[in-house]
Amino acid sequence: MDRIRRMLGTTREDYSQDCQSRIADNTSLNSKAVPDQDCLECKLIGTAVPVGAAGYILYHHRQKIGVYKGYEGMLWNILCLGMSSALILVGGCRFFDCGMFKHLKTNSKTDTSQDDKD
Repeated sequence: MDRIRRMLGTTREDYSQDCQSRIADNTSLNSKAVPDQDCLECKLIGTAVPVGAAGYILYHHRQKIGVYKGYEGMLWNILCLGMSSALILVGGCRFFDCGMFKHLKTNSKTDTSQDDKD
C-alpha cells in the first residue's frame, strides 16, 4: 500500500485527512441525495434478474427431476418450485410497481441535470 501511495505522490496523512473530511462532510449518508425515483433501465434490470434466476432454478429442477425419490423428491419439487415462484412474483411486482415497489416513482428522464432557465 505504501508503494502505491509513493507512486501517486500521497502520504498517509493526506489519506487520513481526506477520510476525516468525508466523515465531517457526511454527504454520503444524506437521504435526500438520492431521489426516490425509478428509471426505465433500473426497472427492466430489476425485473429481468429475478425472472432469469427463476428460469435458472427451473432449468436445474428439470435436470434432476428423476434423481430424487420419495420425500427427497417431494422436498426438491417444493423447494425449486417455491423459490422460482417467489422470484417470478418479485419480478412481476417490480415491473408493475406493486407490493413493496409501490413507493417508487417512475422517472422518464434518465439524466439528472436541471432544466435551463431562459
